[in-house]
Amino acid sequence: MYQNDWILRQIEMLGAAFARIVKALREGRTEEALDLTDEAMAETLGIDPALAETLDAPSLTMLVTMGPDGARRAFLAGELLTARTLALAAAGRREDAAREGERARALLLAAGPDAEEGTSERIGELLDWLDES
Repeated sequence: MYQNDWILRQIEMLGAAFARIVKALREGRTEEALDLTDEAMAETLGIDPALAETLDAPSLTMLVTMGPDGARRAFLAGELLTARTLALAAAGRREDAAREGERARALLLAAGPDAEEGTSERIGELLDWLDES
C-alpha cells in the first residue's frame, strides 16, 4: 500500500512538473524549461541532474533502471529528457539536443518491454517526437 501511494505521489509531482515545462516551452522560456526538467529529475526520481549530465546513454539507463521500479523510472526519465531535448532544440542548441535525444531514446526503449498498454503507446509518441526533433 505504501509503495503504491509513493508511486502515485511521484506521478502527480511529475504531472505538475510537465505542466510547468510545457507552459515554459510554449512561452519561449527555454532556459526555464531546462531548469524545470533538472528540478523534476531530482525531485521525482532522486537523480542529481549534474551527475546525470555527465553520463552517456548506456550509463544513465543503467543508473535509472536499477531496482524494482526500473522500467517505470526509465519511462519517467525518458519523458523528462524528451522535454529537455525539445527545449534544447528550441534554444538552437542542436548538438546538445542530439545528445539528450539519444539518452531519452535509450531510456524509453529500456522502459518499453515492461510497459503497460497506455505507457507503451506514450513511449511510441515520444520516440516519434524524438525522430522529428
